[in-house]
Amino acid sequence: MPQGIKTAIRSLTTAAVALLMPVLTATAATAQTVPPAPLSAPAGKTAPQAVKLFYLSNMPEIFPAQGEPGLARAAAVLADLRRGPVPVHFIHGGDSLAPSALAAFDYGAHMIDLLNAMEPTAMAIGKREYSFGLDELILRSAEANFPMIASNVTDTRFGRQPEGLKESLLLDLGGFTLGLIGTVNPSLTYKYNVPTVRVESVTEAIRRRAADLRRRGATIVVALTESRIETDRDDHPDEALVRDGSVDMLIEAVSDENSITPLGEGLLVRNGGDTGPVAVLTLQPRRRADRTLRGCLCSGELVPLDTVKPDPEIQRLITSYTGRLSSLLDTPVGVSSTPLETGRDIVRSRETAFGNLVADGMRHVLGAEVAIANGGSIRGNRQYPAGVTLTRRHIQAELPFREHVGLYAVTGAQILGALENGLSQLEDRSGRFLHVSNMVVRFNSAAPAGQRVVSVEVMGKPLDPQRSYKVAITRFVAEGGDQFSMLAGAPRLSHDVNRRLQWEVLSEYISSRGTVAPAVEGRLIDLAPAPAKATTTKD
Repeated sequence: MPQGIKTAIRSLTTAAVALLMPVLTATAATAQTVPPAPLSAPAGKTAPQAVKLFYLSNMPEIFPAQGEPGLARAAAVLADLRRGPVPVHFIHGGDSLAPSALAAFDYGAHMIDLLNAMEPTAMAIGKREYSFGLDELILRSAEANFPMIASNVTDTRFGRQPEGLKESLLLDLGGFTLGLIGTVNPSLTYKYNVPTVRVESVTEAIRRRAADLRRRGATIVVALTESRIETDRDDHPDEALVRDGSVDMLIEAVSDENSITPLGEGLLVRNGGDTGPVAVLTLQPRRRADRTLRGCLCSGELVPLDTVKPDPEIQRLITSYTGRLSSLLDTPVGVSSTPLETGRDIVRSRETAFGNLVADGMRHVLGAEVAIANGGSIRGNRQYPAGVTLTRRHIQAELPFREHVGLYAVTGAQILGALENGLSQLEDRSGRFLHVSNMVVRFNSAAPAGQRVVSVEVMGKPLDPQRSYKVAITRFVAEGGDQFSMLAGAPRLSHDVNRRLQWEVLSEYISSRGTVAPAVEGRLIDLAPAPAKATTTKD
């Protein structure tokens, strides 16, 4: 039995006992092909054999929603490519060890088992790989039979590269060498609250690592990022990295775009997500006038997964997890008599019935006066009809992070600051958007960030900046994650409840009532004449 399954089952047993003791905007693309540039080799010189890169990212859930392709179908495309005449290297773009229902038990060990079976050449590390902290990621890297790349991250505890993670890779592919770089967005430190790492600028890191790989003999350099490379100047630094030849191919792991764009002599690839296609990229070394090899005659295509039959071996492994977990995850928790929607943009931009349900559960179970819950903790991206029987699988799919919930003493001024922070990136659909319980917040989304809250009522009365309130909050928010620095250091009123996970709290709340009827009640009221325009980001 794979080690990750053993870990999951041990964790499930512990979790089951713990439960008994106290009583989810991707754009699906059709196949897009960029043809290869014509190869011109000098007389008497044979160009080295081309290789293919099979690329995917952002596939954390092994139990996909109905109609979503999933990892088993991607594995089938990979297996078919490997049966062909051209060597294939599986490059994983990351953001897949979490969040998921199973990762809440085993911290992503099951995904390492599955990827080991698919035999990647390498995996770039994204923000989501840090969901359970740096030390857990280091453990996952030890379990992996493939290298993990973190080219712009330093472990500040020791002043060096995190243990088990590679700064870059230089691969001898027989006739030419391939350099690989993997970077993470600097927002990692606050979006995932990882204070023990320092993250270098993505653009600077890629240029520095690429130059080093060239000096070490890299014929072709491919850089991977877990999001778009953007700046406040809107100067398209990702395109510049390809156009000026710093890298021959840049692959950005995004879930809202699937495209392959020739730029200069290289390619900019944007691809990712569990509902879109995978990228199949062909790399042919470019022979220069002086007969040296440098650069890439690159081409690629996007391969939809909708009609692909799942790979039987990977599906068997997934089914083995499903069978062991079903008895626990399919346990009914309660019924929602009203419809629920947890679409990513919705839970990060407006009041929702499910967001209210989460916040109410935190407040009632912990005995708080008010509660706040960040929209980024809700990950199901699903719709539930009225009358649905909610199971533990549903709850854990919606709240997949192992986030503890605690009761804290928070002043009215701190609450106001937290609400302003929650609304500060509304246009970007940031995960910091807050859902509330026992509060009414009126705001103007068209006002400048930091000046959007118009009025706040708590328990039917105006918010008192000087008063201390008993507030239920997740540990991530209470410790200053996602720039909620105004809450960091707030006194904890109960250490015992801090051992309660957010999904456990919600399950207890629903179970204690049997039937719940959450609805949009006017807790978050936007006074702006028109809603803010969304520009989706990934975190």
